[in-house]
Amino acid sequence: MLKLKNQKEVININSTSTLLLVVLIKFNQNLKINIMKNNCLISQSIIDVALSSKMKVNKKHMEQLKTLVNTSENPTIALELMLGVFEMPNVVDKNIIINGRSTPCKVINYDPIKERVEYSYEKINTKQFWVKKDIEDPILPTYKELVKENYSKWDKEEKLKKELNENSKETIYVHDKYKIVYIFSEEKGSNYTDTMKLKTWEQGVA
Repeated sequence: MLKLKNQKEVININSTSTLLLVVLIKFNQNLKINIMKNNCLISQSIIDVALSSKMKVNKKHMEQLKTLVNTSENPTIALELMLGVFEMPNVVDKNIIINGRSTPCKVINYDPIKERVEYSYEKINTKQFWVKKDIEDPILPTYKELVKENYSKWDKEEKLKKELNENSKETIYVHDKYKIVYIFSEEKGSNYTDTMKLKTWEQGVA
């Protein structure tokens, strides 16, 4: 919970939007703010700008601001954008591990409210191939060979499941004995666009 204090009154604030609106309308720069830590965290930059602002808005404008922020997917970022204090993260082109391979990815756009990165890359056709975990350097087929034999990861998984549990009293899961590796096509891929969370982008693994 957030508490706003002045000499005359104490107001309990439960949402980021209400905090901003109360600060802008009812208080001035002499206001003392006590921030009680809870699940709702508000960046100090919002507090600083809100306290130093002397925006005068009428009741109608007040309701419009409340609606705008309260309906946002990300109230904190929405407030920062509204106050002009939002700091764009350093989202630049980089290599992302996609299907186990380091892939050059180009940033198209960043959505601050959703905190998602839109990016493009060359998507190469792949087949998921089961190999035994205890084999260090398995002999792998080519993509063309797998296509030719109409290899299906799902069909193979069902066959392996039956083989592993045929004479077993306890259930043996395929993932306990086998792992998936990606077999890439030798042909040039096509341009593909996708999105991912900013944190995932920063980690570099899709």
